[in-house]
Amino acid sequence: MEVLEEIGLPIVVGLPEEVYDLMDLYPQGRGRRPSVQYIPIPYERKEEPKKSSLG
Repeated sequence: MEVLEEIGLPIVVGLPEEVYDLMDLYPQGRGRRPSVQYIPIPYERKEEPKKSSLG
């Protein structure tokens, strides 16, 4: 940010109150359980039977 100030660009920290008002209109869910479960052990896939090329 110091470089921006040195070249004369204005720096504003934070968001306008209107942005927070808009965000209040669309609340996000909190504390949901994850939709993907992490399994910390090696996962082995079962091999699928090979299809015959004879058709």
